[in-house]
Amino acid sequence: MILRFIIFFFSFLPFTVLAQWSMVPTLTVGFPVGEFSRNNNNIGVGLDLSLLRELRERPISLGVQVAYITFGRQQSNASSIETVLGNAVNADLTINHNIAYFHGMIRFKPSWASRVIPFADVITGAKTILTFASVSDSQGSDSLNVNSSFNSSWAFDLGAAGGIEVKLNDNLYFNLKGTFLSGTSIDFINPRAARVNESNDLLFERKKINGNLLMFHAGLRIFF
Repeated sequence: MILRFIIFFFSFLPFTVLAQWSMVPTLTVGFPVGEFSRNNNNIGVGLDLSLLRELRERPISLGVQVAYITFGRQQSNASSIETVLGNAVNADLTINHNIAYFHGMIRFKPSWASRVIPFADVITGAKTILTFASVSDSQGSDSLNVNSSFNSSWAFDLGAAGGIEVKLNDNLYFNLKGTFLSGTSIDFINPRAARVNESNDLLFERKKINGNLLMFHAGLRIFF
């Protein structure tokens, strides 16, 4: 599916117009913004990989980017978990939020040559938030037998980025970039409304939040 999208993304351009390919692996740090921050105050860390192709004799590049960011584990003690019997149990709740995204991008940069080159990106695509949750007995016994939970939600994205590239040699540039990513709402689990059904599955109520992210990237741009 992703490979087909990449082929389609570039196939509408005449081959003679295209110039050199480059790959940009970066270390990415993500800061939740707005409602996302109020529901998940952890900072995310992950990897972002972009594939770019410049248009010959134009200050424009087209590309795609994929990334995976994890926000680590959030643990809360003595959470009250509703059961199918109508009673509540005290348990330790562990939640791990992750985001994966896939975007198309257009990059603009000045046509003049320099060792330090500023650039700006326009980004659009989709992301999914992946949430893993589990409970354990707060008393340390093995009497609590509840299946772990997995939740996912998709949203469309629109974002903008800006940064600089520093030329190290003809094929290698240091890349530093900041990105603000916004889009449609995502379904986010409410850890205060956890329950266990008759099959011992851990379930949560969901609420709509914006899922906005402010990200910073540092890595290398490699031409080939």
